[in-house]
Amino acid sequence: MLIAASRPSIPHVHPVSACIMADREREAARILNPAATAYEVLGVPPNATHEQIAAQHRELRVRWHPDKHRNSHERATQIFQKIEQAWDTLQDPSRRAKYDQELRRQAVSQDAFAGEGSIGATLRSGAYGRILKAMEELPRGLADDLLLPQIVVVGSESAGKSSLMERIAMQAFFPRAEGFCTRMAIRLKMMHRPHESRVMIRCLRTSNGQVAMFNGMPAEQRFEVDGVQHTVIQRIIERFIAQVHGQDDGRSVLTDIEIEIEFRACNVPTLTLVDLPGIVSMPADVRQQTLELTRRYLRDPNTLVLCVINGNEAALRGSRALEEISEHAVARPAFSKTIVVTTRTDLWVQSNGLVSLARRLADPKNEVGCEPVALIPVINREAPKENQVDGYSLPDLVKKERAKFEEWQAKEPGLRGKPLGILSVLDALNDLFETHMSEVWVPQAKRKLIELRAATKKQLGDFG
Repeated sequence: MLIAASRPSIPHVHPVSACIMADREREAARILNPAATAYEVLGVPPNATHEQIAAQHRELRVRWHPDKHRNSHERATQIFQKIEQAWDTLQDPSRRAKYDQELRRQAVSQDAFAGEGSIGATLRSGAYGRILKAMEELPRGLADDLLLPQIVVVGSESAGKSSLMERIAMQAFFPRAEGFCTRMAIRLKMMHRPHESRVMIRCLRTSNGQVAMFNGMPAEQRFEVDGVQHTVIQRIIERFIAQVHGQDDGRSVLTDIEIEIEFRACNVPTLTLVDLPGIVSMPADVRQQTLELTRRYLRDPNTLVLCVINGNEAALRGSRALEEISEHAVARPAFSKTIVVTTRTDLWVQSNGLVSLARRLADPKNEVGCEPVALIPVINREAPKENQVDGYSLPDLVKKERAKFEEWQAKEPGLRGKPLGILSVLDALNDLFETHMSEVWVPQAKRKLIELRAATKKQLGDFG
């Protein structure tokens, strides 16, 4: 007689129970995520009411109490502790308000500077970032004496200089009122500060660095970045400029006044960008004043130049900005610290085709009559409003530009492998920084260290 072998019983899991278990695992993973905010831990939106947060906390507290998870007591304890920490952060209105402010501050900094296409992300990953990190370990007095390079943007009026700077800094700070013309330098001074997020705008006397006075009041204003719209900053700058020009005929180029925007945040590199007034052909006196101001910056040994040219023109080599760099830049060879950026590339391609753009990039020296570090076309004609253009954020515009260039490269083989767009500008700047730091900054730092060592040795000798 054959006896059938008994089969081991397989526990049956009801489909509904399986779904619940899967939901619990996803919930546990969300709570244990190290990057999760207090809102994400509790599974509520940032705008949830106190009652909604309290109800969700009670539900999670019961569900994940360690006593209910004896087979995974340690894991449940970790989850329970994170739930309680999140509740402790959000239950008190004042504590929650401070937490919300910190989240917004981080979001502003990360969106502006830490994302793809930002100068912060690019520079921190290169030699410049390593130098900045090394500077943090130097004695404060020594670090303050070491001058870091500044990016000076030169070009003709309406060439797209301000727009380019906005793409680099990922901030739409610069004035864009209809018919508005800036006749002075605007300096964007970004400073890496781990626990700050503030903006200071002021008019400075370039002769002594003092804040200018108007009607007996200092021309400066400061505020936290959190909640401040970019148009507010634009209007403040426009008001300061109007006050300055109110003291002359409104047409003169002011070489002794500079608008400084000091931006301190956790995710920005310590870096300075200067937008110079556009070079005009007429009136003659304004042209001469603009050239004198441009030359003063070009003669600074810590200046790195972005030369902006309207790329929708047939002849690039006739640019007056290129002539000024050739004659007055302190760097030798003259264009060894200059990146040439051509704007309105889409208009050029629309009129002349992709082959003409490829031909232009194939021989940069022939096109611009010099040998810059790089010749890079960009698309940046739009004017941002509230840090957006036609509903797109500045980071979105960087992605749109890259997609357009990739589309062109797929159609025209001559464009493949060529530097195109703002991301290539940032890469070229990073290379330029590395060269400048090794040639100028490192020798300067060594001399300062030797001087400091000698002075310290002398002081010790004086003490016997």
